[in-house]
Amino acid sequence: MYKKPHFVYYRVMQKKLTIILVALHAAAHALFCQTSVAELLQGYLENNIELQKLAASADAASLSNDATKINNGFTMQLATGTVSFRAGGTNPRATFRPQASATIPQANNLTLSASSDVIIGQSGGIENTELIASVDIISPNIGSRKVTLLKSERALLEAQRNLQNGALSAERDFYNSLKSLYSLASTIAQTQKDLYDDQITLDGLRARGYSTTSSTYRAQQMKVLSDEHTVQTTQRSLDREAAIFFAKCGIAYDSETSAQEYLPFEIPVVEPVDITSFSKESYTKIESATWTNYINSLSRKTDKDITLKASGGYTFENDATASDSANLGTSLSWSGLTASAGVEIPTARKTAASAPAYTFSLAVNPASFFLSNITKKQKALAEKQEQLEIKSAEDSYETMLITQQTSLANIVWEKQRNGELHDMYETLEADNARYFQQGIITESEYRSAQVNKELYRYKTLVNDIELILYNNETKLLFYRDDVL
Repeated sequence: MYKKPHFVYYRVMQKKLTIILVALHAAAHALFCQTSVAELLQGYLENNIELQKLAASADAASLSNDATKINNGFTMQLATGTVSFRAGGTNPRATFRPQASATIPQANNLTLSASSDVIIGQSGGIENTELIASVDIISPNIGSRKVTLLKSERALLEAQRNLQNGALSAERDFYNSLKSLYSLASTIAQTQKDLYDDQITLDGLRARGYSTTSSTYRAQQMKVLSDEHTVQTTQRSLDREAAIFFAKCGIAYDSETSAQEYLPFEIPVVEPVDITSFSKESYTKIESATWTNYINSLSRKTDKDITLKASGGYTFENDATASDSANLGTSLSWSGLTASAGVEIPTARKTAASAPAYTFSLAVNPASFFLSNITKKQKALAEKQEQLEIKSAEDSYETMLITQQTSLANIVWEKQRNGELHDMYETLEADNARYFQQGIITESEYRSAQVNKELYRYKTLVNDIELILYNNETKLLFYRDDVL
């Protein structure tokens, strides 16, 4: 009669100690989790090499765009020409032909140039001075310059978009990795629940007097051992994946400590992105297809069948006319036909030999006429294909809206459901702690309730991550140039 109360007291104290140890474990878990999700994400992004590459590519695209603007803007050139010296003798001299030219692409490719023969020495002077102005009346150069500048600006824009999306994609990869860790932890909790349930069944067989050598007892015992093995194997997988993840975040990881101790205890709660707040035109597939059609249409219009150029100038002491002369010229190219004509008109008859000088040329390439007709058909077909791509992108947009909205609804529903179950198991775990302390239930039953609570805590954390991933994936479906 004396020993029984002592035994009951001992069992009660042992149960209290178990509950205290569980509470201390939870406190230690919170103590270990000093690194927040924000700090982990910051370290992950800072150590991401791909982001650094994208940033360098954006800088390179900016420099390339600056160079394109210079190459396709106002240009000026000064040159001495070839300088010739003749030394010795009674008439040493030097001759050269300096030149100056300026081109303004914005003004129909207007080009101004001047050149002269300069002679230094006896009977030296300046001869054959030419002033020339030329302009494109009908030419692909004007349109091609615009296309070149637009493509350069587009390349810069796409590099900036890649950097923006790269940061978002890196964040998505971060949360996917974190989700995988929580999923493994959730699997461990589920297997632990199975372990405790099977242990409860085994304890029941033992209490009912089953022999340890009976087939029923041994089969149940094998289930318990199998559960223990699964828990240990999954835990090793979690520890390995956690070590890799935290290394990417720049966080020191102690392999002697379970990964659960390092996992953040909570995930930032975010509001779901309203997909209808993005314009249809900014949907990546539509925007890309529209841009492709726009720039290709511009290129097709630039590729003209006909080209017409005109030039005019003035030559002092023109050898061809034996006088100062005004010069006019024009050239025409149409499909396979090329023609040019020019005239140099003397402005003063210094000698009897002074007379106008005329030039004319004509060339025909019959194959070019046939190729021109094929090219027109190819352009029309390319336009049709690009319009079909735009239509396909619009159809994809409608499907994407339904997919994203349905996905969000499922995430919100599952998050709410798992939150309710977590609260229920949290209450049950508190009740079972009291029942276990009073000796009403076994330790296995108490731990089963505990892992159920932990299981749904992990599930709610995964739901929080899924909402963040939904937001990231939704943003990646659209171009967000207003926040570049």
